[in-house]
Amino acid sequence: MLMKPIQKCARHSIVCLLASQIPAFAQDPVPPSPPPPFMQPAPSLSNGCGRNGPIFLRPIASTHKIAPYPPDAVQNHEAGRALLRVVVNKEGDVSEATVAKSSGFTDLDEAALISVKENWRWQPPPAECADMGVVVPVFYDWRMATSGP
Repeated sequence: MLMKPIQKCARHSIVCLLASQIPAFAQDPVPPSPPPPFMQPAPSLSNGCGRNGPIFLRPIASTHKIAPYPPDAVQNHEAGRALLRVVVNKEGDVSEATVAKSSGFTDLDEAALISVKENWRWQPPPAECADMGVVVPVFYDWRMATSGP
């Protein structure tokens, strides 16, 4: 699993993970490792478009913006990991995004969905997948930073 660099805010940090080499409904993965210097393409879970193996779509990193932490979630000290099921259309845009596994908090799940739907893009999928799109799993982590020593 590979992840984007961490963007820190005044009271908290947000980590957005892009799944790589992870099936959509695998058991909870081990804690994330340090961020790599680059991002690898995420494998598609949709192989019904004429392919015998996974389809790898390269993310357009500059579009993978991290959503602001919802204010109510900050006040309530909410944190968690949402697994999103994202369908990437023939242009590389998100045509559909749903929560496959909740973070445990509706406001965090909704903020992750909005961020991914409005901002995120991938390289366009192969031509044989243009009609149905490609399914990409996205882990979206929300964590409160610990302050002090």
